[in-house]
Amino acid sequence: MVNYMLYISGELENLTNFQPRGSVDDPDFTYYFKFKCENCGEVTEKETCVSLNGTLPLPKKGTTNLIQKCKFCKREGTVTMIPGRGSPLTNDSSELGKYALLMVFDCRGFEPLDFVPLMMSSQTRRSVRIASPNPDDIENSPVNAPANTSED
Repeated sequence: MVNYMLYISGELENLTNFQPRGSVDDPDFTYYFKFKCENCGEVTEKETCVSLNGTLPLPKKGTTNLIQKCKFCKREGTVTMIPGRGSPLTNDSSELGKYALLMVFDCRGFEPLDFVPLMMSSQTRRSVRIASPNPDDIENSPVNAPANTSED
């Protein structure tokens, strides 16, 4: 089991906190990712959506939030969201340049590569990262580079 943690950071101006509408565990908030198949390395062409209110039964036991089949090798993978661990990005954390854990994802068969932050405008987005079990991977991943926010 590999858990991926989605962290956010940014500069909050005239806001006390930043989170999906409702709360960090809002069942109606949809996360969009590009995934990489852990079997063959194929990357999804389009973003895939996953949310807490979309649950599917697993063949043996339990439920998950996404079951997806790789278009190349036909292997099946799942993504299960783990609520209750996230917290909003607060003004205090923002001023200190800290990251806030938004959501945890249990990914089996797929690795999240890119998070598409539809809830954030390009004006407020500064940095988004997906944490893997190895802290060295976080610092070296292109996903973790700050978003380009300069105005041309």
